[in-house]
Amino acid sequence: MFYKRLFILGCVMFFLAQTIVAKSFAAIVVGAPINNSVAKFMQKNKNIEKDTTLFNVVVDNKDELIVVQWKGINYEDREVQLMNADGKMIQKTVLFTGSTVAYFDIQTIYNGEYLVRLSDGNVWFSKKIQIKK
Repeated sequence: MFYKRLFILGCVMFFLAQTIVAKSFAAIVVGAPINNSVAKFMQKNKNIEKDTTLFNVVVDNKDELIVVQWKGINYEDREVQLMNADGKMIQKTVLFTGSTVAYFDIQTIYNGEYLVRLSDGNVWFSKKIQIKK
């Protein structure tokens, strides 16, 4: 009886581990051709993924604000960076443990393409955004 329960528990743990890994890899969307400087910057930096479904980025041009929302439960502090098209970090903030939202004030930022990067400890996830005031 004990070994049967242990076997079932092991199967459940194995299934959960496979599901988590599969969702992590499925969340990364790779594709677009390199046709601008942001894409070229991302190509040079192999630890940056092109897009992810793990977080949302909303540019509120009226309030001059960028809102970064983590979609899951945030178990650790995560660094969030705003990069320009040349790969220079413009601003950075932290998405604190337990929080799901971080903000960037873009009152002093010019129009153009930017990259929002979010760290997951070892990997940087990124989304390309357009600022139009």
